[in-house]
This record gives sequence, C-alpha cells and structure tokens, in this order.
Amino acid sequence: MKNYSIFKRITLLFKAVPKTVVILFCLTIVGMNILAQYQLVSLPFLAINAGICISWLSFLILDVVTKHFGAKAANYLSILAVTINLIVGLAFFSVSVALNNPKYDVFAFSSWSILLASTVAFIISALTNNYVNVFVGKRIKRNPDGRIAFTLRSHISTFLGQIVDNFLFVFLAFYVLPYIPFAIQVRWTIWQCLGASVLGAIIELFSEIIFTPIGYRVSKYWKDNRVGEEYIKTTYELEKMSAFEIGELVNNRILTPLEVVQYFERRINKYNKKINAFTYTKFDEAESKALELEKRINNGEYVGPFAGVPFGLKDFLDSKKGWSNSCGGIPSLDRIDSSDSLFCEAMEKLGGIAIGKCNAPTYGFRGTCDNLRYGATKNPYNLKYNSGGSSGGSAAAVSAGLLPIAEGGDAGGSIRVPASWTGIFGYKASTGTVPIHYASSVDPNYFPFCQNGGLTKSVKDTAILLNEMQRFDSSDPFSEEKENVDYLSFLDKPIKGMKIAYTDDFGIFPVENQIKKKVYKKAKSLEKYGAIVDRVNFDIRYTNNELSELWGIAISQESASECLEYKNKGLDLEKGLPKELLYWNERAIKEKDKLVKYGEAKEAIKNAFDEVFKDYDLIISPVSCCMPVKNDKNNNTKGPEMINGQKIDPLIGFAMTFIVNFVGNPACSVPIGLGKHHLPIGLQIIGKYMEDETVLQLASNFEKVYPFKK
Repeated sequence: MKNYSIFKRITLLFKAVPKTVVILFCLTIVGMNILAQYQLVSLPFLAINAGICISWLSFLILDVVTKHFGAKAANYLSILAVTINLIVGLAFFSVSVALNNPKYDVFAFSSWSILLASTVAFIISALTNNYVNVFVGKRIKRNPDGRIAFTLRSHISTFLGQIVDNFLFVFLAFYVLPYIPFAIQVRWTIWQCLGASVLGAIIELFSEIIFTPIGYRVSKYWKDNRVGEEYIKTTYELEKMSAFEIGELVNNRILTPLEVVQYFERRINKYNKKINAFTYTKFDEAESKALELEKRINNGEYVGPFAGVPFGLKDFLDSKKGWSNSCGGIPSLDRIDSSDSLFCEAMEKLGGIAIGKCNAPTYGFRGTCDNLRYGATKNPYNLKYNSGGSSGGSAAAVSAGLLPIAEGGDAGGSIRVPASWTGIFGYKASTGTVPIHYASSVDPNYFPFCQNGGLTKSVKDTAILLNEMQRFDSSDPFSEEKENVDYLSFLDKPIKGMKIAYTDDFGIFPVENQIKKKVYKKAKSLEKYGAIVDRVNFDIRYTNNELSELWGIAISQESASECLEYKNKGLDLEKGLPKELLYWNERAIKEKDKLVKYGEAKEAIKNAFDEVFKDYDLIISPVSCCMPVKNDKNNNTKGPEMINGQKIDPLIGFAMTFIVNFVGNPACSVPIGLGKHHLPIGLQIIGKYMEDETVLQLASNFEKVYPFKK
C-alpha cells in the first residue's frame, strides 16, 4: 500500500468506478434539477415537484458506491456530479444569453435560487445518506454482505437522506429565497415544505425498493470481481484496525502480507523517533517472511487469523531465536535469544510476522519504561509523559498504530500498567492457563507469577492469542492439564446477572481522585446491562509499602543471581544498571529470609480475594493509583514517591496490579477514557483463578459499549 495524496485517490476512484455508473449518476443529478422546476402537485397544503421521478436513482447509486468503495468515495462522486450540474446550468444560461432567447435556458439558470437550493440540499443529503449507510452497515453483524444487510442499509439511509434532500430544497427554494430579488417567486407554506419532504421521501423510497435487487446484484458483482481494488487499498487505515481485521483483509486477498508489512514499516520510520518504542527493527527479515506467506496463501493455504500481521517483541528476555536482546538496555548483557517466547511462537502459528523489538526498563524492574541506554518511551497521547512499564515500548507501538499487536510480560503489572497509560487492551492470563518458564535461580513458590502475553487493540485479538497460547507444560509446576477453552465463544455472552465487586483501593493504595471517580462511574454503568455492582472492602492485613518491599525482594532473585554470576566472572555491571536495581539486588541477596514472609503475604492476599469471590464473579478496580508520569531527562523515569500524602515505592507502589501477581489470578486493563493532560485511564478486571473466560466476557462487553479503538 502507498500513502496516496487526496488528488491521487480521487483519480484512482474515477478510474475504479465503472464509467457507465459515473455517467448515469451525473445525468440523474442534472435531470433531477431540471425536473425540479415543474410541479406534479401544487396544493395549498401539499406540493411535490417532478424531481422525485429520478432522484431515487441517484441515491441507489450512492448506496452501491458506499457499500463497495466507502462513504468518502460516494462523497467525491457527489461533488463531481454537483460540479457538472453547475457547469451544465452555466452552459444553458450562456446559450440563452448568446441567442438572446430565454427559452433556451432550459435549466432556468435565471432562477438561480433553484440551482442554489438544489446544490446545497443534495450535498447535505448525500453526506447524510452515505454516512447513515455506513453507520447501519457497521451494526449488522450477521452476514453483513448479504441481501438483507444491503437492503436495510439502502432503505434506511435513502429514506433519511431523501427527507433531508426534499426538505432543504423546497425550504430554501420556495420558502426562504423567494423573498430575495431575482429569485423564483413561487412561495410555499411550511406545511407544504414538510409534506413534500415526507411524502416525497416515501415515494422515492418506494421506487428504490422496487429497484434495490438490481443495486444488490451490482454490489455483489463488484465485490466478486474485485472492482476498483487499487482504490479500495488506499482507503484502509491499518493503524486503526485490530490484528484480526487486518488478517481478514489478507486472507480475503484484498491486501498482501508484504503490503501490510510495508505499511507499518513506513509508520515506524515516520513516528518511532518521536515515541522511542523500538530498540531495533528487522524489516528485511519481515518482508522476506511476508513473501513466503503470500506464496502459501496463493497456493490456497490458510495461514491463520493474523495472516500477514506484523508484531513486536519485548527487548528483555528471549523472544525470538537468533535475534538479540539487551535485557532492558544493558550493553554488557547483549545476548542472542536461544528460543522463541510463547507469544512469538503463538503469533507465528497464527500467521503473524515479527518486525522488531520494543523498549523496556532494565530487567523489566519498574512500572515505567525507561533505561540508561535507550531512554524513555513516550506516551503517544502526550509525548512529555511516560508509556508505563515494563512493556512500555510494546504498548506505545500499539497505541500509536505502529503495530496492531505486541508482546508483553506481566510479573507486577507490566502488561496492564502500560496498557492503561496508553489507552489499549492488556491481558494477564491466569497462572496455569499460560505456562511460565522459571529461571533455575528462583523458587517458583516465592517469585511473582509472570505471564507472557500480548498488548492489543481489541478483546477479540487477545482471545485469539490466548486460544493459541494456552497449554500444559510439565516444566511449570503450576501448569494444569485441562481441556482447552475456546475463549472466543465467551465474547458475545451477556453479563446480565453477573455479580461484580468494586474497590477503589483494596484498602491499601492511595489513589488520585480523578481516577477513582472515572473508574467507579464506568463500573456502575454496567448495571444498565444487568450486572450487579457493589462496593466491597478488602482485608489484606499488609500495607502497600510492606507488599511492595516483599515483591521487590522476590522479583529481584533472578537479576541478583545473574548479576552476581557476572560479577564473579569479572564483569562489572554497575555502570550499566540503575541504582534502584542495584539496591534491590543487594537486598534480594542479603534478605532471602524475607521470602518466607513473601509466602505469608501471598496467602493473605489469596484469602482476601477468595473471601470476595465467595459472593462475586469478578473484581473491578483502577489499574494505577496515578496518571502517567513525566519522563525524566536523565533516563531514570520512576513513579511518584507520594500520592495523597502517603509515601509509596516509586518503582511499583503506584501499580494496583502487582498484588494479583502474588496469587496468579487472571486480570486485564480496559481503557475507559481520558483524564488530565489528555492521558488515558484504565480499569482493571480481576477474575477467579483459572476463569480467564469470565474476565474476557466482561471486557468484551465493555468494548461494545465503549469501543477501545475510538
């Protein structure tokens, strides 16, 4: 795909639309305006002009063009026809002046009011018709390309468009403009105007109903024969589409994998310098893979629902064999990945194409995205602020439309926090659903549960990904042998009767007021759809700071062990590591006895969650205590040290997510709108252990009411 100029798009459009259709459409507009001067009915209470005899045909053509080429194409066609209409009118007028005979001015250009009224009315009514047609089409989920769908789109949009057309024309031409000198001096009452608009629309709709089957056959023929394919390709804004939507275009051979990859290459080249989402890219390798996929597709092979979809990987742990990672921006720890991550493996099975690695903090150890080597990843909503961490490069890439999907890893909120701060969907699977690969240096019983997963633009993308990532793995002591779940089948289930527990703070977090208010309002809005939402209290028996400390010591086991090993080999890492990580590494080594307390805290959190889950299906809370923070000029961005007068740990204490990693329940971040400084706010949904489907069910219902991509 190319980034076409508007002029080039319009040129392609008029090459794409069959010439007979363009000519017929223009003739109907000219003819409609000529006939508009003659009255079929002229009564004190009702008046109808002869223009309705053919105006239905112009709207039927608009419906066919809108269905196949989109509303913008129909708008361009309308402007062309109106321009030709004005030129024809001027031509007739010029002839009548040259011959000094008004009878040759069959267009009645001397009655400029007719021409002005018809031009204004048609342009506004055409826009109404075209966008109503699209609006109705988007809401038809069952067989959207079928005869019934086409009929509904046409009839609803035509009726509304014709009412607008008829009323504006007669109101301007015969009610407003007759009071101006040299305008046509035929005056209608307001009742005549209203009567003409409604009755005329009914008559025109009836005419279109008769000929709609022809319109549908034309539309189907265009689709089957891929009429105007080159123009249609220019209309897709892939940066606004989900991975599944892009995959459909590729599977239907509307776009090729190479066209998709190159489209996102251009966006990465254009915007990544501002956002700093990627540490490196592999465009040549991605293009080569795209060509391989294209051959398979052309041979009739189904390569997966994410066919040709480029994805990003996290520059932290091994994610693609043969690629390199820097463990979050540490030059001395640059290494070659020895294996694919579960995310990468799943995405390639689904038809995806790896395109590069995304920024992350050193060892993924903080809830922001910044490191001394690559610097901060900016928030696409406001570049002065951070994207959140640790999967902040991935989140920013998806949020900015540089990719439709990217990898995350969540041991304390590293998927959910950046998803919340950048306005996308982030999901952490339940421990046991997606296996965890533990380093030999850690005890799984005293290490925060860390799930590999994706950051996406839709719940459907996540469900497709989870369907592929779920599995039993004997190397993970918490992995469970069970029948695989089809998570897609839960997305359309209603939430009527679902019992939801709401908490502002779990009793331990200081939360900014604007976040509490917005999250609570959105949670309570679910009651309109039959859910039961109650505010509940949690009894965790530990403070935020106590849990932050235990989490810090537990999560640092791996980095402390690895850094000690390198130090014993004579490699000094201190210059490349932030002082905060060095501090926690030291504590992890010296205070291993506190891992027992970690286990006790883990049990306390589990008991608190289980107590709530006795009466409720799900828990809703904010994702973060605070809005996104400003980037630090010294490449050491942290969270706040104090919120609402309460001191917290600036690395993790603001993330209302890490307590879930103590116990391994499924959880996600749902974008619910914007707050101060035009920055996103996320809502956290937490489910019962191993009940991922219920979390996705509620998230999907949120998405239908508050579409994420908007």
